[in-house]
Amino acid sequence: MRVMLNYLKMDMYRAFVNSKFIFTVIVIAFLPFLACAEKQGYSFVNVFSSNSIFEYFNEVTFWSQIGILIFIIISFVYADCICDDLSQGNYIYSITRGNINGYVMSKIICVFINSIVTFITGMLLFAGVSYVLFGFQWEVAGGEINNQYIYSYMTDRTFSGMLENKNYLIFFLCSVGTKSILYGITSLSSLLMSLYIKNKLLIMCVPVLLITVGSYSLEYILPNYSGYKYVYSVDFFNMKDTSEAIIMLGLITIVIVGIITMLIIRRMRRIVVG
Repeated sequence: MRVMLNYLKMDMYRAFVNSKFIFTVIVIAFLPFLACAEKQGYSFVNVFSSNSIFEYFNEVTFWSQIGILIFIIISFVYADCICDDLSQGNYIYSITRGNINGYVMSKIICVFINSIVTFITGMLLFAGVSYVLFGFQWEVAGGEINNQYIYSYMTDRTFSGMLENKNYLIFFLCSVGTKSILYGITSLSSLLMSLYIKNKLLIMCVPVLLITVGSYSLEYILPNYSGYKYVYSVDFFNMKDTSEAIIMLGLITIVIVGIITMLIIRRMRRIVVG
């Protein structure tokens, strides 16, 4: 246990106390504005004027192609950690003073947590900046048409009461938190592929291939598959019992992360033995 804690302490420091983390958070906070500018033909006219925080969040995570950049830049922070250790030979020293399982599990936990925290922090920074500097609101004048993201969940059994009581910040955190799990999983896929390829640019692009080619392939294989955008979003809770939705989402995540973890450990053992 002490060895594992030492691994985690070192990895957490490397993951969060670095310029890449700060840079990525700032970029994520800017992407909602860029996504809405793309909608206007990359015109920034009126992009920074008063609008709905929810609409911009929905645009960058659900509709805009700019949202794909989130997958790339989040994996940029720490998904290449094992790749760096392999290229520099640091993994030998780390494993020698501990064990392979502890070394790998620490990396997996830190990459997953770092991805979640990075996205949530970036979106909170976006919400804060847009509210304080540009006068954005959770709701904007114009009724349902200008607040489609909010009003679409007014009949949802999980969030209807929350929205009726205007607990918008809590709903925003639920939306961001649910979506962040997806980025954690895709970053783990980059971590896995970093054991096979050494090109960091390709490693960062793995999540994009996963959510485009992989997701479209699943749509053909599984007739009822609604797409990754719906699984890891508050839409997953629509027309479901809250506890049932949480359990289902948790099981899906555990299975996916478990499979990736086993593949990473298996590959790492082969590298060390080789």
